[in-house]
Amino acid sequence: LLVAEQNYYQNNLSMSLSNSYKALTLADSNSNISLKLMIYFLISKITIAQGDNQHFSLIQEKILALRSPKVSSALEHIFAFIDLGLNNLLKGKNSSIENWLEAPQLLNSNIYPVCKSYFLTQYLFYLLRKSDFKTLINTYQESENSLTNNTSPILNIYNYLFLAIAYNQLAEFSRSNNFFRKSLDLAVKAEIIMPFIENFSYLEHFLQKVKAEKISDFAYQNFLEKVTPNYKSNANKIFLSQPPPDLTILTSREKEIALLTASGLSNSDIANQLFIAEITVKKALQNIFRKLQVQNRLSLALLLKKTNPNS
Repeated sequence: LLVAEQNYYQNNLSMSLSNSYKALTLADSNSNISLKLMIYFLISKITIAQGDNQHFSLIQEKILALRSPKVSSALEHIFAFIDLGLNNLLKGKNSSIENWLEAPQLLNSNIYPVCKSYFLTQYLFYLLRKSDFKTLINTYQESENSLTNNTSPILNIYNYLFLAIAYNQLAEFSRSNNFFRKSLDLAVKAEIIMPFIENFSYLEHFLQKVKAEKISDFAYQNFLEKVTPNYKSNANKIFLSQPPPDLTILTSREKEIALLTASGLSNSDIANQLFIAEITVKKALQNIFRKLQVQNRLSLALLLKKTNPNS
């Protein structure tokens, strides 16, 4: 799996897919659900980069099959991490997010430090897609000291890129350029290309500037030539190909509650708005989750967004 991840970040997608399935064979023999989920997540990312909607749909079915009515808190964290990660890559901003994933709860939780680093990077990615640049910067600064020793070079590349984009949007160009250079220097040294490909639309002007400045530096020129702009169009193929959920299986009251939940309201807020008891909302949500085969509020929001991508 580690080799497959390295292949992915170096944009060697066919090798990454091959090694992912080798890892999956071993995970199957050990019945390790957590490991299977992370392998499926990586395969999902590969299929997004390739624009392979059939393969992507197949893997999402595999992930859904591992969801059960009662899962451990550790598995629930992994499911939420996958939901958030795929939403970041496919659809960008305007999504809901579980309260526990917000930075203070995340950083004070009992998740292993190395996992916190992964969650932090996904959370920064989420804030970037929301265009919440100040919160992105503040969140990184608040967590920097506690997570620095447990953050991999790949995650640092992503984090520095997100900071560069955020500072650029806030017109703090000196800081923006500094973080972009830090990210690029790490990436060229390790030949980590995918963070730049995934975020090409944000980075095009940075890349053009570096191409002009580093014209005689073969390592940089060779790296920059591999940063292609087709990721977004491939991701859109996947997103547009996913069928919207069948909401006809919900009652009219369940539809109301599902849509209000997806908009970010709490159970008590929904109860007050609909003039019903909070326990009624809770029971309705249990039925909604079961009928739509989702596990949490974030998954519900992502599913309902397919019925109206502009909402």
